[in-house]
Amino acid sequence: MVDVDGVVIMHPDPQGWSAHLERDLGLSTALLQSAFFAPHWHDIVLGRAGLRERLAPVAALPPIPSPRP
Repeated sequence: MVDVDGVVIMHPDPQGWSAHLERDLGLSTALLQSAFFAPHWHDIVLGRAGLRERLAPVAALPPIPSPRP
């Protein structure tokens, strides 16, 4: 669910926005949780740290290799 100017948007996938991060962006949800949300989210939502400043190093991590068929 995302709130944009008072408008609530529901993602069509029950798993939400993170359902296909690995497939679409090569970013593991476990890695995102451990490298971004766990250490930084509290400071971001309290205004002690900038979102882009803390997300940039995580987004720059090498992508997960695609499985070979």
